[in-house]
Amino acid sequence: MRDRALIVISVVLNLALGVTALVLWRQRPDTRDLPARPLRHADASTTNQPKTRVVVRRQFFNWTEVESDDYRTYIANLRDIGCPEKTIRDIVVADINEVFERRRLREIIPDDPAWWKGNPGAEVAQSIARKQAALDGERRALLTELLGSTWEPPRSQLGAMIFLTGPVLGALPAETKLAVQDIVARSIERENQARREKPDEINPAAEARRRQQTREELAKVLTPQQLEEYLLRWSQNSAQLRAQLRGVEVEPDEFRALFRATDALEQELQLQSATSAEAVRKQQERLQQRIDDAFKLTLDTNRYAQMKHNQDTVWVQTRELAAKIQAPPELVQPLYELTRAGEEEIRRIREDKTLTTAEQEEALAAISRDQADTLRELLGEEGYRKYKEAKEGQKF
Repeated sequence: MRDRALIVISVVLNLALGVTALVLWRQRPDTRDLPARPLRHADASTTNQPKTRVVVRRQFFNWTEVESDDYRTYIANLRDIGCPEKTIRDIVVADINEVFERRRLREIIPDDPAWWKGNPGAEVAQSIARKQAALDGERRALLTELLGSTWEPPRSQLGAMIFLTGPVLGALPAETKLAVQDIVARSIERENQARREKPDEINPAAEARRRQQTREELAKVLTPQQLEEYLLRWSQNSAQLRAQLRGVEVEPDEFRALFRATDALEQELQLQSATSAEAVRKQQERLQQRIDDAFKLTLDTNRYAQMKHNQDTVWVQTRELAAKIQAPPELVQPLYELTRAGEEEIRRIREDKTLTTAEQEEALAAISRDQADTLRELLGEEGYRKYKEAKEGQKF
């Protein structure tokens, strides 16, 4: 009798489990059109064990009972173990953001811009804007489908990224690209934190040390060749070099040679900028001279003169004004010389202690009239009017 009772109990339990399995099978979510969810939490010792959808002892569940490669099932399992909705939302949003970040690195491959001149970051951003918007729309639609229209917490959108272009960086494995993005994100956060702590203080040496830390982190995940390609496109020193060479025609190999010759010197110069001790000042002058010599070796006389002009604020402003009013390029030099001569004469008059205030004002007015007459001769009446308006706007 006892054995028969045990058999009956066993049959009843098996029937109950069978009915439960059938109901769960019929109610399984539709997985069409959903990307597969990567499994990361199960360890090697449990990945081959059969999974069950029924959690018998919730207080002692195994994570493999919750994990699923289907998002709907995964969310249902999280709810089944009593996970709060906010936590479910945070988990799923972070998970899908990572999936789409990998897709973005894999699918959005912009053309390699002219990294040795101009603003390569802006060019790349323009070239991928449409693709990125479409991918982000797909990500948002998926999250809305899974979590409802109120899924989006503050600042859950995908962040900015460094575009890894070209034959070297474009071919990096996805894991390496993600590691680079993480390093860049940490670097930006360090900069932001420094500004939050001391918003009114600019410390060039501290900024240089933070940039050096970022380089050291990048060197751990990139080869020397890969690191150089990254620095050529995205480092501050390469951006500074492009600014110095603005308007100067250089070939990629020339830019690379200049970067190799000046990058380490610029780093050393920046790291020493926190002190004005005489020995350091002399060392800075020597470093600056070596940088200048590197430009002379790479550029011919005319291009070197153009590069030196780019370090002159008055020249840069004059060139921008001439471009704004569409003046011929050959007028930039006479406009610059006129502006420089006027500034020198104004400074001389203001420093002349033998002149009364009225005499100074009269002399300054005469300089202004002379400059206006010369500008009219150079530009014509209409060109002078445009130049005057553009210069007034440049002050703000």
